[in-house]
Amino acid sequence: MIRPKLVVGAVALAIFLDTLIYGIVIPILPGYSESLGASSFVLGVIFAAYSASLLVGTIPLGILSDRYGRKRVMFFGLVALSLSTLGFALAKSIVWLIITRLLQGFAAGATWTACPALIADLYPPEQRGSKMGLMSAASGFGFLVGPAAGGLLYEAGGYHLPFLICIILAILAVIFVAVVIPGDSNPVKMPKSSRPLLEVLRIRGVWQGSTMVLIGSVGFGFIDPLLPGYFADKFAASPGVIGLLFGVISLFHVSSAPVIGKLSDHMGRVRLIKIGLVTTALVVPLITLAANAVTSAITMGLMGITFGLMLTPTMPLLADSVMPRRGSSDDSSYGVAFGIYNGAFSLGYLIGPLIGGAWVEFYDLPSLFVAYSIVLLLTGLVTFRHKPYEHKHAT
Repeated sequence: MIRPKLVVGAVALAIFLDTLIYGIVIPILPGYSESLGASSFVLGVIFAAYSASLLVGTIPLGILSDRYGRKRVMFFGLVALSLSTLGFALAKSIVWLIITRLLQGFAAGATWTACPALIADLYPPEQRGSKMGLMSAASGFGFLVGPAAGGLLYEAGGYHLPFLICIILAILAVIFVAVVIPGDSNPVKMPKSSRPLLEVLRIRGVWQGSTMVLIGSVGFGFIDPLLPGYFADKFAASPGVIGLLFGVISLFHVSSAPVIGKLSDHMGRVRLIKIGLVTTALVVPLITLAANAVTSAITMGLMGITFGLMLTPTMPLLADSVMPRRGSSDDSSYGVAFGIYNGAFSLGYLIGPLIGGAWVEFYDLPSLFVAYSIVLLLTGLVTFRHKPYEHKHAT
């Protein structure tokens, strides 16, 4: 018997653990890598290995989830996450760390394709936004808690303690998923047939949603590596203050994502995405005008909401677009669609730091954010010249 609320809980748990462990690594891995002799370049390679593996693996894993079932791919993702976390705890060389990050990225590819596809299998269009909004909130909560938990656990018990606790959590999640999510004999497992990759790529809502997450993740690739140094230089922000400022953006995202998802069920996905595009374009340049930590926190909070408006409705938009208009999901390809979506995210997060770093070398951060705002608006105009299919309750 399918218990949808428990399945949503299992999905939220898997997403939360993925981002929690990703966040826990952030304050711990640089120092440990340097103790093994890693240069700044090698440290960049270690961190980039995650996105590279996610980019390569996400579409094949999405295809596998359409063909062999969500549970198998989701289960694989959690097992791979457990093994990668164990790898961090046991790593004694730089090569081992790189391999572990590759496995962690591959695990994320499995989780982030199978989980939203499972929600799309279970829920009709008029409920998908709210459920996928909960997924986004779980992701944001993991990012919010992860870095702080990693730092505190490291100080309390050394390098190994954070990873040992995460291994226990991941194993418990594997057991929970095995018990809660129906087995392969259940119709929630997979559609009867799956569309080819190129056919899914041509679906308007798929490439529109993927374009939005691509441009959004490029923005994250600007913000994450460049804002900390900017805050430190402009008003002498300490690492603790910088951490709190980034916590604000996550907190506002966590708080607003379920509401935004539910609104998309009633107001329409594209309408909210357009509002998010315009408001994000207005808010992003303001961060460089903030004179102190308080005004920076206000702007970061606003960005947490506006990026949520732009990105949270994109997942149900993809699901609505892939689902046949007659309302049957028998020949849908949710796994492939979300594989494309996550590939777009990982690509944007790979190229964002490169573009941002090169721009700031020649110009400065304020001009980068102004240019990004212009690109956001132009991308929105081009991407949404034609409206994708949206179900009748989201118009």
